[in-house]
Amino acid sequence: MWTVQIWKDQFLHWDPKLYGGIDSIIVPYHMVWLPDTYLYNGYELKHFHLTAVYVELYSLEMELQKSERRINVILSLQSDHQKIRYLSDMSNITESATVTFRYPAIYKFTCYMNILYYPFDWQFCRMTFGSWMFDATQIDYFPYAQDVFLEDYIEHSEWTLVSFKTKRVLKDYQCCVNPFSLLYCDLILARKPWFSLVNLIIPTAIINFVSLFGIFSPTTTTGHRTEKINLGITTLLTMSILLLMVSQEMPTTSDFIPFIGWFYLSVIILISFATLLSTAVIEIQLQARYGKSIPHFWRKVMFETLASRIFIRIPPKLWKVMNHDNKLRFCKNGGRDHHFSQLDQNISDTYAADDPLATSRHHRRICMRRNEGIKCRDDQQYRYSTLGSLKEDDLFDAPVNTISRQIAEIRENVQQIMKLLGQHESQQLLALEWDCIATIIERTLMIIFILLSLIVTTSIVTYGMFRGSFIHFPDDYE
Repeated sequence: MWTVQIWKDQFLHWDPKLYGGIDSIIVPYHMVWLPDTYLYNGYELKHFHLTAVYVELYSLEMELQKSERRINVILSLQSDHQKIRYLSDMSNITESATVTFRYPAIYKFTCYMNILYYPFDWQFCRMTFGSWMFDATQIDYFPYAQDVFLEDYIEHSEWTLVSFKTKRVLKDYQCCVNPFSLLYCDLILARKPWFSLVNLIIPTAIINFVSLFGIFSPTTTTGHRTEKINLGITTLLTMSILLLMVSQEMPTTSDFIPFIGWFYLSVIILISFATLLSTAVIEIQLQARYGKSIPHFWRKVMFETLASRIFIRIPPKLWKVMNHDNKLRFCKNGGRDHHFSQLDQNISDTYAADDPLATSRHHRRICMRRNEGIKCRDDQQYRYSTLGSLKEDDLFDAPVNTISRQIAEIRENVQQIMKLLGQHESQQLLALEWDCIATIIERTLMIIFILLSLIVTTSIVTYGMFRGSFIHFPDDYE
């Protein structure tokens, strides 16, 4: 920054007539008296407001040679009293020269930053200039203008300079009787958020949504959902790396957690819960292996109420099962009996045509092999009613029909095959039912978590953008 100090020196005067009308000269700075103007170091002003503590700046360099490039001063017998207000009060002092001291300076100072709304934060910083030795009765400072000239200001890539104003204050210290004259240079800086948005927040939001879609996707390559846990763990590791990058960009503080920290923390919590719930969904999907049936209430809620609202189409096989009293077709007293009874009737007709006794034995065997709970006709009644039309010689001399025995064996084999097929189809339907339940739960959880992610991301970004410009200034700020 370019610094200009102007003052009246009563001990500097010459007669221009004696020097060819020269009324202004340039001399090295060490040939004249200079005020000991410093950027204060160690001066502290605390202002507590909510969670923020505003502390005034600390100069890092007390050696003026390291921060100011001093070369020459301008001595003039003329001054513009209209622009320099305090010199007009000294216009009655005729034998004095006006000293103009211009020099470039690079000031390094610390500024307490309220990074609660990072990267949408606005910061208030104060530079305090004043004499280190002389009080206000000896050196009195006045600002040249309230607003600092910014015509030659070079725009910063990370910060926008919103305001830069100066004001004069009188400060009392316990060490001294008279107050000291100080100049407060107050800066208001607004951080440019695009770097953090493009490199941190937007990629994190995309990774979050993609991971949620992956964790709650309905199908996988292996038929189960075990690799989704690996996806959740990988996403958590990615969030940890991004959080480490953010912590390196932000100033270190433990007073409060920045909004971007809350954003990453909320994303990590959402991914963690999504991973845990994914394991629960895997357990639900595996219930078919244990042969557990779905309760009627949950089947009705999931299939008839919830599925259509989250745009899931139930397979037609399950609708057939639900339409048949909401029971599986291959349960107890189920659909096998119809096929068996039809087969029994066909075989019984074959027996009756050849051997009534074999028919009786076959019917008794059928009754013994029927599923429990199916009531068949009394075997004795059936046998006697059949034998009533036979002659006595036929009862003792009837040969064993070889073909009938083969048909009986074929029937038994067919019965076993149909039983196995029925069990296999029943297991497939049960697995399909549990898989549909898991898919419905996953789709519901995906919608809930995506809505939560949208709410968290939108609210944090929106609140930070609008709230970050609200700065709590010190009490003496004007």
